[in-house]
Amino acid sequence: MKFSSRIRVSSIIFVTLLISLDTAMAQSSLNADQLARSLAPYAKSNEFPATLSVDKGDDYSVEYTFDIDLHNHIASIYRAYKPDFATFVAIDPDTGKVLSLTSYVKDLDYSDNFALGATYPAASLFKIVSAAAAIDNKLVSAKTVIPFNGKSTTLYKSQILKHKNNKYTRRMPFSEGFARSSNPIFGRLGVEYLSSDLLFKYAKQMGFGDRLAQDLPVQPSQLDMSLSDDWQRAEASSGFTKDIRLSPLHAAAIAAAVLNDGELLQPYVIEKVLDSKGSEVFTGKKQIAGQMFSKTTADTMKKMMRETTRIGSARKSFSSHRRYKAFKGAEFGGKTGSLSGLSPEGRYGWFVGYGERNGKQIAYASLVVYREKWVVRAARVAFEVLNFVFKQAKATEK
Repeated sequence: MKFSSRIRVSSIIFVTLLISLDTAMAQSSLNADQLARSLAPYAKSNEFPATLSVDKGDDYSVEYTFDIDLHNHIASIYRAYKPDFATFVAIDPDTGKVLSLTSYVKDLDYSDNFALGATYPAASLFKIVSAAAAIDNKLVSAKTVIPFNGKSTTLYKSQILKHKNNKYTRRMPFSEGFARSSNPIFGRLGVEYLSSDLLFKYAKQMGFGDRLAQDLPVQPSQLDMSLSDDWQRAEASSGFTKDIRLSPLHAAAIAAAVLNDGELLQPYVIEKVLDSKGSEVFTGKKQIAGQMFSKTTADTMKKMMRETTRIGSARKSFSSHRRYKAFKGAEFGGKTGSLSGLSPEGRYGWFVGYGERNGKQIAYASLVVYREKWVVRAARVAFEVLNFVFKQAKATEK
């Protein structure tokens, strides 16, 4: 068994992570691009050295944004369940600070950092993009009913391109279709409501095709479809295709934007850099990549993501939350996704979401890949992580 998250930093505490970076120190003598180039060979293997040679020049001391207690707790979850592959990315949505880049491999010699790769099918996580595009342009609302026939988990041309209402037709509000991750509802959304240009526009606004991270070598997420016909729009809108690929870091950034009134931040891992004399020569800071959608749309997305954990596809993983004191007074939600992939080969299970309690917020992406059978769902990992985070928040309450 190999645990491939070798973070070599132990002095960071969460109080530091909550400090606002809007008042960064004066003029830095290093920049994020230099640090990204120097950190790249380490980060690809999920190693973060305390001393870094920048552009093959001087050595500098580096402090990272990681919450080591959180990282260790996630690692303990993976060691307990032993999934084939897994990664968990957590971000502070106020600043874009990366709190966790935890990856796990059970048996195989696989040293790449899962959190930074983008070879993974986005699956139903792309429903966040298509839902936001439709809601932001007032094409649908959370209450809009899109009727469909057949199972909610399937996507056939007869369901989408030849739909006719009959006595077997199912009807549910759009918010419920999102929570239950209904493929035919979102397939019909793509055909009946969304144009190719609109889907491409919102995929771009939400970071597809861009390297979002300030100081990490993350692969850009890709939408490799022309959307030239109705069926491709149906596949893309529902996420029922392997031609849309997403990195866990990007997925967590999207979840953070839902908490951040639609603002997409560029994640970063370097808190500060010190030279040999102890002088601070670089300070990480908040950087906005763009506006994904309006605040009103962000509020609607947040409510629909809550429904996913209440009545939707993650309800089983979160059904016991009332028995946990830390969840009392907390708010949480997310989106599931599941599809087979090839790199690594297996069945991919996603849960991307957010949690907040007592002013403490976290956005995250949980990904689990299995080859033969599920040992733990991505949503269950997220549940156990949130319980840990909410306990931290509860401990600060008076």
